[in-house]
Amino acid sequence: MTGDCSAAHRIVADTWLAGVEKKGGLKMRSSFRQIVAASEGLYHLLEAGAYTELDRVTVKLVKSPGLIAHLWRISGNLFRARRYGDDLKVLELSVKLSPEDSKAQNFLGNRLEKVKGKGNAQALTHYQKAFRLAPARPESLANLGRCLLARKEVDTYLAEVEGLPPATRETAMNDYNRAIYADALARRGRGAEASKIRMTAIEAGSKHASYYADEARWLHKQGQSQEALRILNLAEKNGAANDHTRAIQASILEDTGNPQH
Repeated sequence: MTGDCSAAHRIVADTWLAGVEKKGGLKMRSSFRQIVAASEGLYHLLEAGAYTELDRVTVKLVKSPGLIAHLWRISGNLFRARRYGDDLKVLELSVKLSPEDSKAQNFLGNRLEKVKGKGNAQALTHYQKAFRLAPARPESLANLGRCLLARKEVDTYLAEVEGLPPATRETAMNDYNRAIYADALARRGRGAEASKIRMTAIEAGSKHASYYADEARWLHKQGQSQEALRILNLAEKNGAANDHTRAIQASILEDTGNPQH
């Protein structure tokens, strides 16, 4: 975007928003003209790249057709450019406009963690909202699980998963979520249950490396080193091996005095 174009959008935005701001922002009884003015002003603020000024618009009544789609396009462009701070502003607005959209809640939580670190409390709040809105969506459960485990709130996560109705839980539990669940079980000393989940996935040919890595570590600690090595060989066979599984394999071989296994 050229400087002249950005400046032009800024002038247009100021023009649209001046009347709205004079009335004290949008309210429940704002006229249609004010709503349109706020929507247009918001559009031109976005086009001007003035992301830090989005709060100038009280967005409670900004429901114009196409606005949410426009915000998603802007957000995608900012994310690809790794401008996470600016993207955060846009996603905060998206959530204000569509608080019942689990996708928006999940994306905002993700950007908060990008900017403020994994396990961020604000991010957790949005992941919890997304989960309440769409508990059967795998990404809702995955984001909630990742964040809670990063915060070491394992019992809270287990209670959420195990409290789901069976049909909802079955829908939400994809390969990634089963791996998170198994990790949480292991952290709470429920190793046999975690192993059963991992082995079911491994025997089905899963390509999720963490199943093999976690199962091999657990077996090695149980004194079943040869079985652990068999699992790691399966990782290679199933196309799930990576540097992490190979490092575990090397460590087990060294521990067992068989570096050339």
